[in-house]
Amino acid sequence: MEAIRAYEQTKRTFIDPRVAERTVFERVTAQLRHAAQLASRTSEFHEAVHANRRLWAAVIADVADPGNTLSTEMKEGLISLGLWVQRESTTAAMGRTELSALIDVNEAVINGLAPKS
Repeated sequence: MEAIRAYEQTKRTFIDPRVAERTVFERVTAQLRHAAQLASRTSEFHEAVHANRRLWAAVIADVADPGNTLSTEMKEGLISLGLWVQRESTTAAMGRTELSALIDVNEAVINGLAPKS
């Protein structure tokens, strides 16, 4: 619940929503990076994967909300990506894949949320 609470809380603050969302993605991605370096799939590993899964569940819920003003194409892309993250997270938790693809996806989102110069 921590990732979802953080995601929702940052949306309600006075900072730019993109900055807030980027901050949450950075925090969860740092957890994944750390978990990827662990020698085995410890509780810490599973907590990181679960935090990422919760974050993406929150993204999917936010994007699917009728009041969301993103384009239909963007919504469909994010929902599709979020569903893939959910499946990949399950595969990683079961030890059948590494976390690198999940980290790459989150880093792409972080870069997409970076301030435009």
